Amino acid sequence: SGSQRILRHLDWNTYQFTDHPIPLSLPHSLVQDKKNRGVVLVFETFGSFAKINIATGETLKIDHREGKEMSYGHATVTEAGDLLCTNVDPATSRGHVVVRSPKTLKVVAQLPPECDGSHQVAMMPGGRVAVCGVATDFGRGEKGAVTFVDTETRQVTRRVELPSSISHVIPIGPDEVMALGLRMIAAPINPAYSQSSEKNTPDAARTAEFQTAPIFRVRSDGTSSEFLSAGLNDLFKFNFAYLKVPHSNYSVTSHLGSHRVIVWDGGRPVKVFSHQYPTNLIASADGSEFMVISDGKAR
Repeated sequence: SGSQRILRHLDWNTYQFTDHPIPLSLPHSLVQDKKNRGVVLVFETFGSFAKINIATGETLKIDHREGKEMSYGHATVTEAGDLLCTNVDPATSRGHVVVRSPKTLKVVAQLPPECDGSHQVAMMPGGRVAVCGVATDFGRGEKGAVTFVDTETRQVTRRVELPSSISHVIPIGPDEVMALGLRMIAAPINPAYSQSSEKNTPDAARTAEFQTAPIFRVRSDGTSSEFLSAGLNDLFKFNFAYLKVPHSNYSVTSHLGSHRVIVWDGGRPVKVFSHQYPTNLIASADGSEFMVISDGKAR
């Protein structure tokens, strides 16, 4: 409420939860520490991020308003424990993927320029190869890419060019990802160190004009295909999330620009839900339920 943001820890079986205050204005994503699952890192878009020990409350924050660096919204942890984070440079409006020390959070390296512009970085199963979803011009560009990088050598193993910016990437196998296309007409985005994440992140969901963009199935061998369904193409606007439901043939997609959530059986749509501004998706461990964040609330 107000400027107070929380990290909510939910027990899915009992629906009991505990809340932990976090020193951020507009959280966008989080990632757990591989060595200590009680430690999480929470990231803003065009803002700061913080490392939080849920048990002790100990917090280490990298504040973008100090004028040195700015989070672009996502991170992932390699098997070696390195933290890969998407950053953005306000002076050039260009994103980069940096490598941080898991202890100090200081930048120790940067991934190759083929990863520049990435809003999200994720680890492929196996823990060595990272995948980056490139969103040109903050999602306003007509083209994008998916880049695969060996995190030990920090060399690009494959870059797949795509006819759309990419909002998010979700690994679905050892050599395959779902890349969520994004095409929009929006005012220029001009993040500044002097402003909070809330002010830096324009309300694009309510002001931009979203155009149809596919979801791409991209493989590390360089091949790709479009994941669309005849009759539903107009719903593929600001494709935000993809969820593979455990222990089933079902998957779920959320489309922020059309206010729709689609349930799929294999490649066949079986149910379409209407939700205002649907974003993140999560399923129960047994696959019997899933949850969507819609207009900031869990449904």
